[in-house]
Amino acid sequence: PINMLDLQAYLDRSREYLQETLLPFWMQRSPDPECGGFLTWFGVDGEPSGETTKTFLSQIRMLYVWSLAHRNGYGGGRCAELARDAADFLLEHYWDDEHGGWFWIADRAGKPTCLDKVGYGQCFGMYAFAEYFLATGDPRGREAMERSDAAVVRNMADTRHGGYLEI
Repeated sequence: PINMLDLQAYLDRSREYLQETLLPFWMQRSPDPECGGFLTWFGVDGEPSGETTKTFLSQIRMLYVWSLAHRNGYGGGRCAELARDAADFLLEHYWDDEHGGWFWIADRAGKPTCLDKVGYGQCFGMYAFAEYFLATGDPRGREAMERSDAAVVRNMADTRHGGYLEI
């Protein structure tokens, strides 16, 4: 049987770690005021590694985390600001206006360097922008979620067998 006191202690330690260590680490180190978006490559000492590639997956996960954290009451408003910054960077640099979908990798400034589209990333675009919309009410979140969904349906739907194909 589950000991509820042990479970509560784990939950309390996890919340404390999130609030006191994990969120502050990323809030302080990851924003890239020079180029926008977020730096995500750090060494074991917590210092930037020098790698500045910005994958769509790392940037979209930042949008998701900041949005979810804000919606759950963390960060005193700072998480909402970071989520908006993430949305701005993603919408400006990763969406393929010609063919739809999200480019996979960009340089530090946001110039796409790998124009591939990865299904997992496209789906995560739906999750993250939906969470952003729920957290902030920014209509760009809903619009980006709907565009992501349309791209997934158009390019990944298996019309022969049903379901979706990984692209």
